[in-house]
Amino acid sequence: MYRIKTTIFLLLLSIAVFAQPWIPVGVNIQDLTYDQKVEYFEAYWKDRPVKKGKGYKQFKRWAYVERERLLENGKSQSPLHTFHEMQSFDRKYPASSDRNNIKWESLGPTMPDGGNSGVGRVNCMGFHPTDPNTYWAGTPIGGLWKTTDDGRTWSSATDQLPNLGVSDIIIHPQNPDIIYIATGDADGGARDNASIGVLKSTNGGQS
Repeated sequence: MYRIKTTIFLLLLSIAVFAQPWIPVGVNIQDLTYDQKVEYFEAYWKDRPVKKGKGYKQFKRWAYVERERLLENGKSQSPLHTFHEMQSFDRKYPASSDRNNIKWESLGPTMPDGGNSGVGRVNCMGFHPTDPNTYWAGTPIGGLWKTTDDGRTWSSATDQLPNLGVSDIIIHPQNPDIIYIATGDADGGARDNASIGVLKSTNGGQS
């Protein structure tokens, strides 16, 4: 059974990763229900042209995913809900919790003609302070990956996490076994990769 220590530094909001010019001054977004958020948003954009980079697409993604995951009071679940549910499951069924021993293999499709097979977005990189062949990559919904041979092979120890978005990596400059990752993906902003805070590793990212 794996163990993971978490240090939560970020404000845990399901939608506050975006600026909200559509929320009236003095209104706390945490107090609003899902329907109220949507009403304020639609009213704000009613007579405005939709412009790229203003958060319109991100809100629509959030609203689509969120509407099926509301609490009984009409408000959003905390992004930590899935994390706590997984911890509860692991305590109840410890024999099922060793996810690091689960092996996966690709079943395709593959593109031998040199297409985009296997291409994915990378959010951030972290570098070993003394070993140029060792560095880490954080992905929007694929977890944290590490290479020790200058990118020829990669491994990941974050498959056991319920949130696989990594948006920033900090490597301790004197002790590279200490690593911090910021979870979530601000560009997507949907429930599947909302932030659950900052996670800390003391063994080089193994757990």
